[in-house]
Amino acid sequence: MRQAGTERTAQIQLAIRLAYGRPAVASDMYRAEVLMNRLRDEHHLDASQQLKEYCLVLLNTNEFMYLD
Repeated sequence: MRQAGTERTAQIQLAIRLAYGRPAVASDMYRAEVLMNRLRDEHHLDASQQLKEYCLVLLNTNEFMYLD
């Protein structure tokens, strides 16, 4: 959060760049916003908790799946 500041869009873009080594595309941003809004509305998580959960989601995606 220190590098991206408190703006959610910048945080999401930085998380994707750090996790995937590429810039975020529109679909990444949309899915992130939907997830973080649900975490806020349904689970009552604050912004910091939402970002932590989102980062866990990034690390559990298929972009890290390798087939031999």
